[in-house]
Amino acid sequence: MSGLPIETLLTELVGRRPLDGPQWQQLSEEDWRTLDERAHEHRCRPALHRLRGDQTLVPGAIRKGWAGAFRESSLVALAQRAELVRIARLLVDAGIPMAALKGAWLAWGCYPEPGMRPMRDLDILVPADRSLDAHAALLASGYTACEETALPLDEWAARFKHLPALESPDGLVLEIHTRLWDNDGRMPPHPHGLLDRSVAAAALAGVRVLDPIDAVMHLAVHAAFHRLDGGPLMLVDFATLAEQPERLDLGELWHRADRDDWLRHAALCIAATDHWTAPGTAAALQCPIDIPPDIIDAIPALLAKPLSARESDIALAKLGRSDLALSEKLRRVLARRERHDSLRGYARWVGQEIGGTLKSRATASDRARGETIARLDAWLRA
Repeated sequence: MSGLPIETLLTELVGRRPLDGPQWQQLSEEDWRTLDERAHEHRCRPALHRLRGDQTLVPGAIRKGWAGAFRESSLVALAQRAELVRIARLLVDAGIPMAALKGAWLAWGCYPEPGMRPMRDLDILVPADRSLDAHAALLASGYTACEETALPLDEWAARFKHLPALESPDGLVLEIHTRLWDNDGRMPPHPHGLLDRSVAAAALAGVRVLDPIDAVMHLAVHAAFHRLDGGPLMLVDFATLAEQPERLDLGELWHRADRDDWLRHAALCIAATDHWTAPGTAAALQCPIDIPPDIIDAIPALLAKPLSARESDIALAKLGRSDLALSEKLRRVLARRERHDSLRGYARWVGQEIGGTLKSRATASDRARGETIARLDAWLRA
């Protein structure tokens, strides 16, 4: 590689700056293939087709692959749009309010082309007291459970932010959420009135989405909760919003962020985008606070790491939390038994957690990521 970590290169690649530095001139065809594989892991290839597909510095074979990924993503987006419309009609007929979350608002309401913003699955929000009704209605319409669980559905609904995933007759995965996040001690209080404030999505006939400020809140808190391991598309999301600030009442956004305790979450995402992807983002979105430079500088290592490092980083972060007693950590490990339909599955999960923790202490880069995660968690809780 050119001397820069692949994580840094991918983070810069999804940005708006020209690829004119020596780090780009020095990349070989093999380096580009390695970088492209990481871009594929993080669902960046469709966006890269629109952002970098005309740049001859990128090998032609790589750009051709990005074009193919964009076409495929566009077709999937059409199928997901049709499914969201079908779900909305089904739930409206059943008298169940619903709003589509995150990716649907971005892909169909903010991005210039929905294929740029792939969604792994469809996420919808329903009232907590109607979640089992929504689940039953979808099963009756042809959906099936993706996996069996030991925990009864009503207990699952009471304990977790979404019900176990379902699969549509066409193979699309859906999660029914009753809240946007679980309270694990690192998150702001959960907001009320989300469905009441939801708005109609112009490009999604009959589908409602979160109010734009609630949508930004969800994006930011979700990214911070997962310690920025969701991939560099998060930067493209916020860069896209910065290009159209008229979509947001910025005064109200920062007022609610401060009032409802997600100011640092949003500022983190915006500052990261400003530094790594789109200079001017912080000014366009009127970000009111600064982020510690050591956290900003280390963001690519979290954001664009290989997917194989996610579980080990999560395990290490859980173990290292200073705000939880050892007894509470042990209780949470034991509580996970209920999410598995067999003792074998639970034992496999415990083994993965232990193995991941040990692995995260094995190399200098793993240890450095762990230290960055600890600093990030401490700053968010300050």
